[in-house]
Amino acid sequence: MTFRPLLAGLLASGVVALPNILDGLVRMNHPGSIVFGPYALIGILLVAYLLQRHVIERHAGPRIYQGLADLLFHIHAPSSPDSSLRWLTRGVISLLLAAFGGYAGPEGAALELSHAFFINVRSRTARWFEHRRRTDAACAMAAAISASFGAPFAAVLLPLELGIGGRTISAAISALAAFIGIRYFSEIFSVRTFDLVGSLYGFSFLRWQEWLAVLVIAVGCGLGGAGIVRFIHYTQEGLQRVFVGGGSLRLTKQWSGRVRLLLGALLLFAVALAFRQGLVPSSHLLEEVLWGRRPTEAGLFFFGRLLSLALVISVFGTSGIFWPLFAIGGFLGFELNRVLLGGIPGFSAAAGLIGASALWGAIFGAPVAGAILAFELTHHLQILFPCLVAGVVAREVARRLGTPRLTDRDLESRGLRIAEGRSVAVLSKVMVKEAMVVDFEAVHEQQPVAELAGRLGKSPYPFFPVVKGRNTYSALLTLDVVQDALHTDQIVGSPSSLSKLLEVKDLLYRTGFRTGAVPTARPEQKLSELSRQLEQFPCLPVVGDEGEILGLLLVQNVRLAYDREVARRSLEPPVS
Repeated sequence: MTFRPLLAGLLASGVVALPNILDGLVRMNHPGSIVFGPYALIGILLVAYLLQRHVIERHAGPRIYQGLADLLFHIHAPSSPDSSLRWLTRGVISLLLAAFGGYAGPEGAALELSHAFFINVRSRTARWFEHRRRTDAACAMAAAISASFGAPFAAVLLPLELGIGGRTISAAISALAAFIGIRYFSEIFSVRTFDLVGSLYGFSFLRWQEWLAVLVIAVGCGLGGAGIVRFIHYTQEGLQRVFVGGGSLRLTKQWSGRVRLLLGALLLFAVALAFRQGLVPSSHLLEEVLWGRRPTEAGLFFFGRLLSLALVISVFGTSGIFWPLFAIGGFLGFELNRVLLGGIPGFSAAAGLIGASALWGAIFGAPVAGAILAFELTHHLQILFPCLVAGVVAREVARRLGTPRLTDRDLESRGLRIAEGRSVAVLSKVMVKEAMVVDFEAVHEQQPVAELAGRLGKSPYPFFPVVKGRNTYSALLTLDVVQDALHTDQIVGSPSSLSKLLEVKDLLYRTGFRTGAVPTARPEQKLSELSRQLEQFPCLPVVGDEGEILGLLLVQNVRLAYDREVARRSLEPPVS
């Protein structure tokens, strides 16, 4: 219903505004101070320990929170124990991390508390509908990103690129409500907001040196993104191995989580003591660098923020990773321009934004959302295309290096692998013959095109497999190609002797269709083997051992078969 996304957006805007309101109150009474400094970690540790012991450990579900991976796991594993109370506790910890030291982005608390709201208000039966779970997660993420960045368009695109999907109109309502809400709170409480409007004033990408710089930054951020993903995973595994598995200390699951929390917090406290100038939100640090106020400290901010983020993810777990990683990418792009390219005049702020978008492409696989985000932050149209190019290139560089997205390894450790937004385990259980349709209309390659006019309305699908000989598959025609041929040759209405001679094979030759242009599928194949082909082609012909056409595999029927298998698996015993 409409009011739920609307309320979630307003909730997210209030959560995002709260850390800035607290920061403004402290600065009003103590100008130039940082809220409690590194010692705030002691209070956060105490709260996190109490919540871990008295809430998380006393309810069914995983002991370790893995941030964004838990949101995706919630979508694909409805039988796994989860509750609004668990997401509420996660949101409280993320809010403390964002408010006292900026160790996590405020979008983390907004996302987790909004998701807790959705779980609490929906009916018990609604959790078994995957589309509803996807919609709730997409609304929570859209609201959090829109409120935190002030970028509603990027907020709607991000869940789509992450494979969450859901009902786009609901996500748009959440994003718009959050955008309006954060503007209202900013005016009422005079909240300090991130501002880059005007930083690229008068700039345009006209010189070849700047386009070469875009490619250099894109490749550098692709390599950097692959290294960052590996570094964060190494930090997570390192802290876990100390107490379990091959570690020197063997503790129970409960005590290993508690001691890991204590050790990680002490390490984070040490980083905060050594990196005091970084105890402000990531957005403020990036703003200082891109406006040229602290250009020489970009490298320090990069390493300091990366180390603190890796420890926060490994110890506390949070979904507030979007702003920190966007800022880290900004620092990296800024430094690549300064060190490798000699500091192209007037290019520093653009280099930072290009690096931020590129890192989003490399780590999240979301180059379009990153580019739109850079545009919404600056209101400068010239930055849009370079950021998009850099994001796509960086994503491909990270893929070529075999680097999974940041959440993929966490999900695989829990037995869940995702391809194109769907569970591979589910897709591998469904065969092509269970999803294909057989009520299609096939045409022979020697059939006159004039005879197809009467068959267009009979087929329920806009695809016509072309056969030769005895039902042997040859090629795949689409409805628009046939219609264009009928109207171009004026076959309909006033058929000529010449038009009657035009056969389907002539139409294939004229339009450039050839055998093998569309890949085929076998009925015994699993849907998991065809995910890449279905991403590029909306319909795959299904052929038998002798090349005969057996059916059509349509994307919409794949979704139906997938949903049926998900419903069946939902009846299995819960995962402890």
